[in-house]
Amino acid sequence: MDATQERPPVSCQRRLPNLLLIGPDTATRPYLDRLMASPSVRACDSTAPHLPRETVQGLVVRDVERLTLAGQERLVDWLNGPGFHTRIVATSGKSLYPMVERGEFSDALYYRINMIILRLDEPT
Repeated sequence: MDATQERPPVSCQRRLPNLLLIGPDTATRPYLDRLMASPSVRACDSTAPHLPRETVQGLVVRDVERLTLAGQERLVDWLNGPGFHTRIVATSGKSLYPMVERGEFSDALYYRINMIILRLDEPT
């Protein structure tokens, strides 16, 4: 492509962005319940992560800050493999960036899940 040709516009319509929900479980649960109603979305337990063997459209990781560094590395490896096009929806009870700065949370995983952040408060 030479300099006179325009590149086609980049579109996010084909892939949904990853989402990080920060807040208490009572605030994030309604969102996750709606997502989990879809048969193409799987859940990954942060205390003992079991990643799907097949490519799925969405993966929910509740309490992502509880993943061990080894579990975080496994998740990043999975995302870099066939799961690359999988949308990740992660929840956390606290901001992850300070954990990244202290080396307690993988910067590679943080980069992947930190596309859109929603901070949620307790429902009233």
